[in-house]
Amino acid sequence: MDTITLADGRLVRPPIPHQHPTPLPHQPQLQLQQEQQEDSSILLARDWSEPVRLTRKNLALFNKMAGHDSEPTESLETGSLKMSSSTTISTKMSGFARRATENGILSLHNSQLPKNIDSIRRRYAAPRATPSPTQSEFEDYATKNQGDPNEATVMARFQRFLLKSFKGAYIQVFNRQFTGFPTGVGFNDGLSAAQPDFVEGLAKPGKWPLEVRGIGGAVLHAGDLNSIVLPHIAGEFQRPGGQMEAAEVQARYDGAALTYARNQALAEMDTADAPANAHVTTFATDGNSLHIYAHYTDSEGRYHQSPVESTAINSHERYKLGQRMIRNAQQHAREESYRLRDQLEAHYQKHREGASNDEALRLKRQC
Repeated sequence: MDTITLADGRLVRPPIPHQHPTPLPHQPQLQLQQEQQEDSSILLARDWSEPVRLTRKNLALFNKMAGHDSEPTESLETGSLKMSSSTTISTKMSGFARRATENGILSLHNSQLPKNIDSIRRRYAAPRATPSPTQSEFEDYATKNQGDPNEATVMARFQRFLLKSFKGAYIQVFNRQFTGFPTGVGFNDGLSAAQPDFVEGLAKPGKWPLEVRGIGGAVLHAGDLNSIVLPHIAGEFQRPGGQMEAAEVQARYDGAALTYARNQALAEMDTADAPANAHVTTFATDGNSLHIYAHYTDSEGRYHQSPVESTAINSHERYKLGQRMIRNAQQHAREESYRLRDQLEAHYQKHREGASNDEALRLKRQC
C-alpha cells in the first residue's frame, strides 16, 4: 500500500477505511424462507388422498393450494382455529347446526307440529291412481342397493325407482347451490347458500310473471333463464351407514330457505299463510329409509321442521309405502307451486290493469 509523507517528513501508511461487515440474513426470516420452500415442495410431493391432521400449518397449505393468501386466526384463549368474519359456514362444516339454531331454525326435537299435520299425513298416505310397484321392481331396487354405494349412487337409484318425474316446465335439479338467494336475511346469517341434493319446481318458462324477479329468494339460480322459481320440495341423500343426522340438518336448512321465499311471495300480495300451517316439504334418505318433514314459520319468525312420516324400505310393502309417500309429497308440492304462481299472476295482473286505467284517466283529463 502507498505511504503518505507528513509535514514533519515522516512516512506513514494511510488508515484503512472502516468496513461494516455484510449483515447476515435475519435468522427468523431465513427460517421462514426455508419453511416456505419446504411447504412448496410438500404441496407438490404430498399424497393428499391420505387424511391429514387439521393443524394451522396444514390449513395454510390448503389455502395456498386454493390460491388464498389469508390464514386462519388462532384463539389465544382456546387455541381453536377461527374463520375470518367474511367466511360463511357450509352445511358440511362443524358448527353449522349450532349457527342454524342461533339463526332461528329450530331442530327437529324443538319444533312443533303444524296445525295442518293431519291433512298432510292423510294426503301423503292416500292411494295413488297408478298401479303399485311390483315385487320384482322392489327386488330389483334392493339388489341394486346392496353393497356400499356412495351418496351419488343412492341419489340416482332413488330418483329412478321412487321419485316421480313430471312433464313440461316442472323440473328437477340436483346438487346445485341457490346462487340467486339473498344473504343476511336472518335465518342464513353467516351460512353459505343452501345447496340441496334435490329440488323440484316450476321453472321460469312455466309462465311465471316477470315481477317475481323482485321477490327475495324466488329465483333460485342467478343468471339462469331456466331457473326453478319458488319450489316447495327439496331432499337430501346419504350413503347407507352414513350420518342421517347430517342429512336431517341439511333438510332443515333447505326447508327454511323454501319457506322464507314462500313467505316473501305472500308478503308481496299483502297476505300470509294461516298461523302454524306448513306448505313446504323436505325429505332425507339413505336408500334404506325415508324421512319426510313439513316446514313453517311461527309468529316469532322461527323456522320449524316437523316429522310427517318415516319408513324403512326393506320389504315390498315398505317399498310401496315409501314410493307412495314421496310421490304424493311431490304432487302436493307441485300443486302448491302452481297455486302460488296463479295467485301472483292474478295479483300482478290486477296491478297492471290498475296502472293502465290510471294512465288512461290521466290522458283523458289532458284532452
